[in-house]
Amino acid sequence: MTAAALAAAAVAALALGRASDRIGRRPVVISSSAALVVLAIPATVVATRGSLLGLVLAQVLIGMAVAGVLSVAMVGEAFPAPVRSTGIALTAGIATALIGGTAPWIAQILVRVTGAEAAPGVYVAAIGSLALVALWKWPETAFGDLD
Repeated sequence: MTAAALAAAAVAALALGRASDRIGRRPVVISSSAALVVLAIPATVVATRGSLLGLVLAQVLIGMAVAGVLSVAMVGEAFPAPVRSTGIALTAGIATALIGGTAPWIAQILVRVTGAEAAPGVYVAAIGSLALVALWKWPETAFGDLD
């Protein structure tokens, strides 16, 4: 199941990365973040119903939305060339530690406190909403000079 979801995310990453070269980084990342906000709770509900098909479908949809956020060069292009690799590494590492590292713990707490199996979807939707707020002011970087 996870391999199928990762394969779909890889294909989506290529397609969405190419789209970001054509239409811009912001539209792709904003659309992908919005998809996370909209799909997180329904995907969590479907994934917890016990259906193998539902679980795969939920993983594929969320994986494709995440691919649209991660495959775009927007964050790297925000840093000047001499520190670009360091900037990408630090932001990715910090985000992974703060959000990804704590997500299982927060999801467990949310389910325990609320009794709702879909509660982790609310957390993902909240993070996606915060991303949309940050993206509101983020400049388009696709068509400018990166030097």
